Amino acid sequence: MLLRDFLYVDADKVRGLLAQLDEGIVEGSTEMEHSEKLSGAGFKGLAEHSQRWGSERTVQKSLGDALFPTLEQALESLGLMRDISEELSHPDFWGVSMRDRFPPGALVRITALSALFDARYVAATLAAFATSWQGLLNVGAVEAAPPAVTRKGGQGGQRSQQRKGTPDTEPRNIEDDIPDVAFNFGGDNLPREYLQGIVRVARGMFTPGLHLNMRPTGIDSHVVTARLQEGRQFLDGDSEVLFARYGAGMQEWTLVGSVGHYGQAVDSSAIEDPGLVDPGGKVNRARFSTFVNDFLSHIGTLGFIDVPAEPGFSVVPLAVYRLVGESVELAQLSLSTPPPSREGT
Repeated sequence: MLLRDFLYVDADKVRGLLAQLDEGIVEGSTEMEHSEKLSGAGFKGLAEHSQRWGSERTVQKSLGDALFPTLEQALESLGLMRDISEELSHPDFWGVSMRDRFPPGALVRITALSALFDARYVAATLAAFATSWQGLLNVGAVEAAPPAVTRKGGQGGQRSQQRKGTPDTEPRNIEDDIPDVAFNFGGDNLPREYLQGIVRVARGMFTPGLHLNMRPTGIDSHVVTARLQEGRQFLDGDSEVLFARYGAGMQEWTLVGSVGHYGQAVDSSAIEDPGLVDPGGKVNRARFSTFVNDFLSHIGTLGFIDVPAEPGFSVVPLAVYRLVGESVELAQLSLSTPPPSREGT
């Protein structure tokens, strides 16, 4: 039996796939004294068992996380899902080989060293850092940084006045919570704008929300990305609690889902001269949409927006989990003995 510590489960998608496989799923079960209990671990007619209970009670059980292991086991046994962790550990498999064998929509399971990322956590952490530093300044434990040099034209002071003068009319961003304090950190003067710049880059490159970045090869250009959609099933809704428990470093996570799309290299000439207007003066709508998509793919390749860069790809997640207890050792033993076996519960 494998015990899973779920970080994320898209329960709606899981139920939908189970319903398609077995024409409906069991959502609960009832237990009563001296009556036969018939329950299913997700399917009607599959994995059923009967058992008698010695005390009179009625218990309504939510199968909850039991739904996904049932789906995982069924997809694997039917050959509808492949574990590609071993293949992705080899850089030569990425690119054409991966695209040909696993087109968008293919169901896959990947276990690899991964890191969590959330721009909101970056902002909250830097805000806490700045607040702590400001407190140390107040009690005289550290020395204040020298005043920052005002930029030409007085833009910094003007922006500061605008920020203080119209707090209710300007839209707030997550970097606005960083206190206005300068740091004398390691001999360098770090103004508030420096920390705000880090947060702006973070929320620009990664849409605020929880992201999973997997590196099966250990090479930072070969990344599998997954955006964990809010409103589904998180272990913790608070990003600060989440990172306090799991950290921001690399650890082994398992991702199950469908291939979303692959990073694409775009011909820059198509962007420079898209030819949006036909000779007759009519705007070509299809060409315009292609131009916009190519432009977004191009800046995504440069790393500026939240899309995979070639040869990386994205996965639409069904679940993200890690194994706990003795399950970790069992999984390591199974992976060391070909063929790998990772049966669900």
